[in-house]
Amino acid sequence: MAQANDAPLIELIRARVSRPGRTLLRDVTWSLAPGQHWAVLGENGAGKTTFLRLVRGDIWPDAPAPGGPAPRVYRLEDEALESPIGARERLGLVNPELRELYRQREWDLPVQEVVGSGLTDSPRVYSPLGPEGCEAVDEALERARASHLKGRTFLTLSQGEALRVLLARALVNAPRVLFLDEAFDGLDRTARLGLNALWDELAESGVSLVAAAHRAEDLPLALTHALWLHEGRVAAQGPRQDIVPPYFSRTDQIAAPGLVPAPAPIPAPIPAPIPLIQVRQASVVLAGHTALHEVDFTLLPGQHWAILGANGAGKSTLLKLLARDLRPVAGEGRVEFRLAGRVLRTLWEVRRVVGLVSWDLQADFAPEITAQEAVATGITGARALFGPLPGPLLSRAARTMEAMGLSALAPRPLAELSYGQRRAVFICRALVRGPRVLLLDEPLGGLDARARLAMTALLLKAVDQGTQLVTVTHHPEDIPPVTTHVLTLEQGRVVRSQSLAMAPGGLHA
Repeated sequence: MAQANDAPLIELIRARVSRPGRTLLRDVTWSLAPGQHWAVLGENGAGKTTFLRLVRGDIWPDAPAPGGPAPRVYRLEDEALESPIGARERLGLVNPELRELYRQREWDLPVQEVVGSGLTDSPRVYSPLGPEGCEAVDEALERARASHLKGRTFLTLSQGEALRVLLARALVNAPRVLFLDEAFDGLDRTARLGLNALWDELAESGVSLVAAAHRAEDLPLALTHALWLHEGRVAAQGPRQDIVPPYFSRTDQIAAPGLVPAPAPIPAPIPAPIPLIQVRQASVVLAGHTALHEVDFTLLPGQHWAILGANGAGKSTLLKLLARDLRPVAGEGRVEFRLAGRVLRTLWEVRRVVGLVSWDLQADFAPEITAQEAVATGITGARALFGPLPGPLLSRAARTMEAMGLSALAPRPLAELSYGQRRAVFICRALVRGPRVLLLDEPLGGLDARARLAMTALLLKAVDQGTQLVTVTHHPEDIPPVTTHVLTLEQGRVVRSQSLAMAPGGLHA
């Protein structure tokens, strides 16, 4: 069946997606016409990721009623197809879940191989790419402004660098439609501006964009239309100017009381003589790449730090060093942890008092364990589930999740949660033990405005109870208002370390 020139590229007709005991999408009718570019909006759990997976063909819709129309149709070429087979190669995808997959399976693959896997829409390359494949990989890396990452391996990349490589992977097959699920998450301001120029270039070349995001600034400027989902249903859809401003006006009102702007800088407290964490002249090398160069950092009682810098500056690596997930190069510096003046010598001692929230920690957990089990592992500091957990640990996890408004997620496997819901679960995991120090790597990434407000309030409550924060973020509005100090990194080196009392210009992420 030949398609008309103005026929939709992809069409959903009363499409539903159900799982045992739960309906994820209900009666969704939507179409992507040539020349259109769509935003997908909604709070955490509204169904945005499920919608993108359905439209791209990663999951199947429920069977239609007898005699009813097909719930999903593709018209990317000359024929109308109900199956995504044959269409998936022209549907590119950039999302955090793929980044987590490489971490979960410990696939520290060369960057070129990760990009080349997009040619077959598989996570790995299973046969030599050949000259044409290698040329396509180089072109995709250049187009994604990621050529400088050739020669690196995927697990040594920062969060922003990894997303650039996954963008190149999505572009390597010259997609007809590009799906972006929180594609700006973890990128600095300069990178976001650069990507907006790339989105414009792709749109002008005929690639249709479909992008889900929780922040207005993370929506590509090229988008022309918007779909608003609420509890798995279409709440509204239409031209961008009719949907996006009302949606973010509503959610900005939710977020306004606690997130922006930050209050005036708080004077630095009088330093205590004994630091909680002290890093001296520490260097870190990952797969032959020096990620940190002779870094000095001291966390004193009462201090809360923001760590700033561009993608690849070494921010996440420094947090891993502070969490003792990494160690400095032998003979080139040291890291000391103290509590009540006593030096903590074992990994388990450190994990009892230092909590961590990061995307790769989130990726360490098997997708089949429940949210409550994941939270409970924070009590012992374990990074995996090694057997049934004792009842008291699960009860404590349940009480913490209830306090955070996450009880409904407790019995659900991590695989069933949206990216933002999983991030909220792992913030809960970090708080369950009442840590002395909490390390936060883009803690509010993937969260909607209401969730950002709730999580910020909980972090401030933890501060009131004695927890100190060390935060990495590219969003100034996400920097906790209690922050007292700022450390700026460039290419793995400390270029500025100061109290906010001495920095009247404030923070710039």
